[in-house]
Amino acid sequence: MQIVVLVLLALAIVFIIKSIKVVPQQHAWVVERLGKYDRTLTPGLNFLMPFIERVAYKHVLKEIPLDIPSQVCITRDNTQLKVDGILYFQVTDAMRASYGSSDYVVAISQLAQASLRSVIGKLELDKTFEKRDIINAQVVQAIDEAALNLGVKVLRYEIKNLTLQMKKVLNVGGNSKAIPLPPQYAGYQHLLLDIDPKGSPDIVCDARKLSTLDGGQFEAVYCSHNLEHYFRHDVQRVLSGFLHVLKDGGFAHIMVPDIHEVMRITIDKGLDIDDVLYQSQVGPIMVLDVLYGHCAEIEQSGQDFFAHKTGFTHKSLRNALQTAGFSNIYIAVADLEVIAVAFKGVPDHTTRTLFNLPPE
Repeated sequence: MQIVVLVLLALAIVFIIKSIKVVPQQHAWVVERLGKYDRTLTPGLNFLMPFIERVAYKHVLKEIPLDIPSQVCITRDNTQLKVDGILYFQVTDAMRASYGSSDYVVAISQLAQASLRSVIGKLELDKTFEKRDIINAQVVQAIDEAALNLGVKVLRYEIKNLTLQMKKVLNVGGNSKAIPLPPQYAGYQHLLLDIDPKGSPDIVCDARKLSTLDGGQFEAVYCSHNLEHYFRHDVQRVLSGFLHVLKDGGFAHIMVPDIHEVMRITIDKGLDIDDVLYQSQVGPIMVLDVLYGHCAEIEQSGQDFFAHKTGFTHKSLRNALQTAGFSNIYIAVADLEVIAVAFKGVPDHTTRTLFNLPPE
């Protein structure tokens, strides 16, 4: 008999403990009855029906600061900015906060990032630094409308850091960073790749092994009179490496001797291979120099790499780029050069304008 009384007493104590819930100030607890939403407990003393009802969610109603991770945003004039911020929000509807999303904190964080990208995408670079308050207000407005179904009120958003992200161009085989790049690369971070460490390149690597580098690093690859120094069977390895290190939307800017034009001039003028084709800053250039590499440079350096091992016409360069996987290719010929701008994806308006490319 005493055992039964003790058991009943223990059950009664458990029943009472499970029945009584004290909710702290500025908190809201969501109660489910048999798995279904029943009510929200307010601060103070509350009672539950044990085993049938349970507290499913607990929410803090105080203002909560939330760090928004940094991300890269692109302005209207196609400049990259690295932006992070802090969002202040408050749970206003415990029921919606519980059932409106699997994780309302993640949801509003992603909403904040998406809204920020949208707002900055409508502004030019100089305006983004001048109009921080306007950007903050527009982000709050955009998030607050979407957050209503999450039971959350967005109070304010503040940009913490706004940093200009320079585009990066990989100069393949450019020999020296002292040699200026074309004006299209003003504002780009210039990184030199070369197989020879004597020129202090940023990256020491054979261009045939670009696939060993991390992919998607660069907005542009610049390759001026280097591709012809590889055997024909290696050209695809080099071009595929360009594609590998480029970001989506990035481009390869390639210049090679125009063998078709060299042959035409040689025949039209009755030149021999040892005759001077044109005068350059380093002296007279023979037909032989264009076809097989600058003889004086090869002799003085003792480096066979300076010899030309293949050649290109505008047609053969286009075919090589297409085979490598470039999707949008623009070819021009001028001054005994074939000039190609080949894209990994679709070119943007700014790049089209820089290179005077035709509209889509």
